[in-house]
Parts: sequence; structure tokens; C-alpha cells
Amino acid sequence: MKYRPFELHCHTCHSDGRQTVEELLSAAAGYGFAAVALTDHNTSSGLQDVTPELVEKYVPVVPGIEWTTFFGHMLVLGCDKYIDWRFALPDNIDDYLEQIREAGGIAGIAHPFDYGAPICGGCHWEFHVTKWEDVSYMEIWSQEDPMSHAKNPAAIEWWTKLLNEGHRLACSAGRDWHFPDGVVVTPDGTLRQTSAPKFLSCTYLGVDESLPIEEAAVDALRAGRTYVTLGPTVAVEAAQRGKRYGIAGVMENGVCDVRVEVGVTERREVWEKDGIVPQKVRLIGRAGEWEAKLENGSAVFLDLPIDGWMRAEVYGQKGRKEGELLAVTSPIYAE
Repeated sequence: MKYRPFELHCHTCHSDGRQTVEELLSAAAGYGFAAVALTDHNTSSGLQDVTPELVEKYVPVVPGIEWTTFFGHMLVLGCDKYIDWRFALPDNIDDYLEQIREAGGIAGIAHPFDYGAPICGGCHWEFHVTKWEDVSYMEIWSQEDPMSHAKNPAAIEWWTKLLNEGHRLACSAGRDWHFPDGVVVTPDGTLRQTSAPKFLSCTYLGVDESLPIEEAAVDALRAGRTYVTLGPTVAVEAAQRGKRYGIAGVMENGVCDVRVEVGVTERREVWEKDGIVPQKVRLIGRAGEWEAKLENGSAVFLDLPIDGWMRAEVYGQKGRKEGELLAVTSPIYAE
């Protein structure tokens, strides 16, 4: 098992993106991604442009689609057949989630607290999910510089509430990639060039390297082996009664020791120019919160209570700001 970086929310000119598939894959290769998920709005037609030559030259592609409805957007990856999304309504979404699961796919909630109508009709999540076991992950970070958008702290808060209720959902980050690098949209809808720092996040997935990367990515999201980061890598290990557990592992409720390792070497050229420096780790769970400074890239917590779940968050310097959230892991669970 190895954690590798992915971009899981991308658009091309097959929907409302401004890049061709090749332009997207070329840019993705420059960021050191293991693969990208192609999630155009309500179409998978872009997959016809994904050739073995492009994959060999740039990066592999996880097949997907962003269901774009009046009641929310949902990222659907890995289905072996088309699922008709057009009649999905708030009160029948469970039926569609079951169809996705039966087709071998997974569902993830995209930017649940994005602006709704009239700014972005359907961008705000309004579906009434009751079968949460058929939702694999939630996009807690959306767009560039994610924590500068109010929708993302709100998404983390909702995700935490669902975890406290006993549901198991992984976290993901999505750039919601529409435009070439260095291009932004102004309030009047026009495009302009910019050199401002982007503070790009990505999602690391714990993949089984014996599987094709596209299949391994879906499997990791389904299993909950994920973390999101603005740069540093994160490894979490809990020890309990002689056994060790990583992200998405399931231990017993009670007491455990936790070690968090934060790395600053992988893909460093992508993010170090943004002034990102990890400084401390916070563990959060239903049983409480604990914080420790990083010492030589590590933080150790002894004799911590765990009740249901626990995740790690990394804080530090981002640009000129201190105490910024830099990374969040999916939970380790307990029962």
C-alpha cells in the first residue's frame, strides 16, 4: 500500500472547461499527480480522447462524471455502465446511490456548501441521503486556496457531524479544475491572467500497487484511505494492544497511542514557493481534541481515548499567515 497524489475533480471542453483533454493531462503531469479523475458535467464523452499514447506521455485517467442536478453535484467514479441521473430527486437519491454501487462505482459529494441559486443553480447539496453507506467520500476542500472559501469550513463541519453520527466517509479535495494555469474568472465572467499563489490542494489515496492505478484509486476511495493536503505528506499510525492501524483502519473503542509523520520532500517544487511550513498536529475525534508540535517531522500522542473515530489535521504557515490548516486525514475508526 502506498499513498499517491491525485486530482479528483476536473473539467474539459467536453463540458464547461477551457482545456482539451490533452491540455489537462499535460498540466496534471506537471503537478506530479499519479492520475486524474475526468469528471465533466453530465458527460463522459471526454474519455474518447484518452488514448494509450496520452496516458503513457502524461498521466492515467480515472473514468468519472459529475452529476450536475438542481439539488446538488455528485462525483461518480468507476461505474461499468451509464447510470441515468436525470430524474434524481432529493427523496429518491438513495435509489440512485444503490445503482451506482451495483455498477461497481462510488459516489462522492461535491462542494456541498457551494452557492446555490441564483448564483449557481444546483451547486448546493439538497439531496436527502439516508443510506450513507453508499456514499464513499465528501469533497471537504473545493477550489484553489480552499480554506479561504466559507463553503469548505462548512463542509468540514458537516462531515464531522456525520462522523459523530456513526457514518464512515472519506475526505477528498478537488480543484474543480476548469481553466488553464494562471487564468482566473473575474466577477463579470471574463478570464484574465494572474500570477498570484494558487495554494493548490490534492488528495492522496492509499493505493494497492498491484492493481491498475484507475482501479486502485476507486478502491482506495471506497475503503476510505485518503487525506487532503496543500503540500506536506501525512502518515498516521495508531497502536493498540500490540496491533497497528492506519487511516481507515478499525480498532476497538478505548485507549491508543498515535504517531503522525509529516513529510516535506514529496512534490516540494509544486508547493514550497507558496510559503507552506507544517508546524503542529491536531488530533480530533468524538472523544476530544489534542495538539502537539512537530518535532523532526513527527508528533506522538500517548494514551489517548478513542470513541468511534479520530482524524489528524496539520497546521502551520501558509504564505504570510500562521496557524493555517494544511492537511486533513480521513479517520481511523473504532467500534
